[in-house]
Amino acid sequence: KVRDFDTWMKGHPERKAAIEQVGSSFRTFRDAEDPNSIVIVAEDVDMDKIGAIMNDPEVQAQMDKHTVIQPVLLSVEVDV
Repeated sequence: KVRDFDTWMKGHPERKAAIEQVGSSFRTFRDAEDPNSIVIVAEDVDMDKIGAIMNDPEVQAQMDKHTVIQPVLLSVEVDV
C-alpha cells in the first residue's frame, strides 16, 4: 500500500532500476477498489537479492519518499 498514488508513481524510474537488479521484467497493478493498494509482479526474481535490497537503508528511504506503507509483502509463485 501507499499513502499517495501520484507520489508513488513519480518514483517509477527508481523502482524500475531497483527491480531490474533482481528480476527480468515486472508489471504493476492497482487495486480496482483501493487506489492506494499496489501489486508488482516481477519475473525470474532472485529472492536473495531482493531480500538484501529490501533491507538496504537507502531503499527504505526511497520507499518512505514514495509513500510506501510497511510492511511490503514478498510472495513466490506456487507451481500447480
